[in-house]
Amino acid sequence: MSKHNLFLTSVSILTILAIVLLVKEVHQERTIREPYTDMEQFDEAFVQEQEDKAVYSAEKALYDYTIDFIKNHEGYVAEPYQCAANKWTIGYGHRTYGHESYKHLTEVEAEALLRTDFDVRLDIVMEKYPELSFHQQIALAHFAFCCGVGA
Repeated sequence: MSKHNLFLTSVSILTILAIVLLVKEVHQERTIREPYTDMEQFDEAFVQEQEDKAVYSAEKALYDYTIDFIKNHEGYVAEPYQCAANKWTIGYGHRTYGHESYKHLTEVEAEALLRTDFDVRLDIVMEKYPELSFHQQIALAHFAFCCGVGA
């Protein structure tokens, strides 16, 4: 299987997982909701559901764009190397620490590690700055990925 096909398979699996989780969440929400009493109430709920889907889709697109941007900026390196700051790094800019012993990463493994690294920073930003928009939180998480959380 080519690297491109493997990447597409990985993306497909992640997409399916996200859809399953979203459907499960929507299903749970629907089982709790009271039945609609009139068509106007149904219409309002339908419009809100469509708006929520559009927001989720836009946020996912921004997240994916940011990951792709980081991948293009950092570049993929399969073997550990010392970056400009003399820190051991591998994959798409993953700084390794003493307890990690990566010798070689495939592009799929490197992207998974990148997403984990980015998600950690995004979670910190979202927890610390819940009042910011998702776009602002993504920008800060990207900054934290590049410069460190303490920057």
